[in-house]
Amino acid sequence: MWFLSFIFFIPIILIGFTIKYLRDVSNTSNCNKINSSVLSFYYYYYWFDLIIFLLLFILSLSVLLSISTEFKKFYKLIKNTSKYEGKVGYNYIHSFVSIFLTVFFIKLLYDVSNEEECKDVDPGLRTFLIVVNSISIITVLGNMFIM
Repeated sequence: MWFLSFIFFIPIILIGFTIKYLRDVSNTSNCNKINSSVLSFYYYYYWFDLIIFLLLFILSLSVLLSISTEFKKFYKLIKNTSKYEGKVGYNYIHSFVSIFLTVFFIKLLYDVSNEEECKDVDPGLRTFLIVVNSISIITVLGNMFIM
């Protein structure tokens, strides 16, 4: 059961790719026309995300390891509290902010690809990040309408 916490590796790896790409673009001296404040915002934003996901990974790993050692007690606790289930509302504000930030990140990637001096900086990684973030927007929108 402790292996479930390894699902945090997927976003950690994707955030690592994003940080690597943003660092490569900001370190390239040819990319002078890119809005450096937006670029640095996303750079620090993804570092913050990386720290949060690492903390969540460590926390979930420690919780799941402690649960797996006392699974019978945990099962009784879940069985006794399952009669108090309630519906949790969907957080639309978080979804809209996530979509907003992701759309502007895709626009930043698109601007980098259109700039003549910067379009040679990791074009494969840039395309991968555009595709992954586009899938992320579609997934968040789908979840908003399903819930």
